[in-house]
Amino acid sequence: MTTLSRKSIAIVGTREPSDYGKQSASLFATAFVKNGWQVISGGARGIDSCAHLAALRAAGKTIAVIASGVAVDYPSSNSELFKSISKHGALVSEVMPNVRAVQSRFLTRNRLIAALSCATLVIEAAYRSGSLRTARDAADLMRPVMAVPGQLNSLSSQGCHRLIAERAAEIVTSVDDAVEFVDAN
Repeated sequence: MTTLSRKSIAIVGTREPSDYGKQSASLFATAFVKNGWQVISGGARGIDSCAHLAALRAAGKTIAVIASGVAVDYPSSNSELFKSISKHGALVSEVMPNVRAVQSRFLTRNRLIAALSCATLVIEAAYRSGSLRTARDAADLMRPVMAVPGQLNSLSSQGCHRLIAERAAEIVTSVDDAVEFVDAN
């Protein structure tokens, strides 16, 4: 089965995660891989990288949807991660291989992440964030959206709390909740 035709879960979130966020991304990505899912994210620092790395460590497949061409490592700090993803999954982009990332392309990338996934899980996102855009894109496509709650006073949890409060995302407080929710939908 080709990588893009397998059942996939998007895991997205902040580029500046707390230790809680990093642990959550790793736990959820590992659990989904062990349940036969592959992980899709945006290849960015933070939650994206944690999810990709955990999927790879669990011997799973992962897809990075990137805002640059596949021959451009953006961010450059993820060069080794992109090499691993290329071997055990896929790098996906809408632009030619050597095109550099520009800010406007990140919204397109978020839309693609939502479209390629059967469901989206948001872990630590600010009140205004690209991760919320991915969640809304997923909802527009009638795909399930989940959010992990965080500390009440954490700026990087306000987006998840917003999605939950607006009933735009299902609250998930454990890996079992998320796996059950995704399998049921």
